[in-house]
Amino acid sequence: MRFFSLFIFVSSIFLSGCQRDQIVVSSVPIAFRELPVVAVSSSVPDSEIFWKSPEGWEKLPDVTMRLAGFKKLSGAESAELTISAFPGDVGTLTANVNRWRAQMGLAPVDEAGAQALVRQRTISGHAFQVVTLEGASDGPNAHKQLHTAMLSYAGKTWFFKMSGDAAVVQGALPEFEQVLVTLEFKAI
Repeated sequence: MRFFSLFIFVSSIFLSGCQRDQIVVSSVPIAFRELPVVAVSSSVPDSEIFWKSPEGWEKLPDVTMRLAGFKKLSGAESAELTISAFPGDVGTLTANVNRWRAQMGLAPVDEAGAQALVRQRTISGHAFQVVTLEGASDGPNAHKQLHTAMLSYAGKTWFFKMSGDAAVVQGALPEFEQVLVTLEFKAI
């Protein structure tokens, strides 16, 4: 008898809820980090940075943590150029160099080894730390190259990285340089 009474009570709750004429939909605002959308002709709209996109490069789809990406094909070989920025200092110089080394299948180096790989360059008034790495000769990164320029500016660390087949990367160094030369930052 108790089971039957409980069954009737629960059924009445469900049935009384079914007499509504209207469904109410509510929305709750959620704060998402706005990711910039890259324009094909140049830079990131509504951003503090602008550059001239490399001519003849295919724009890559937008992905998280990257402001822009481009790809250049040369026969069966290719290279990618990416631009990204992160707030504050993004690790030590040695940590960044070793991250790039790992991407190229190379063993990590100590601080002195990292410093030896870095060239200081001033381009359009900005002080860049530039690193070029050849892939490990005995693995999937043989004949690959990575060329990156890192810049600390306006409370962010900016990364301009080109990687891919060594012949394409070497041939595209002037285009990579052109992106850096055309950098403009809004006054902050």
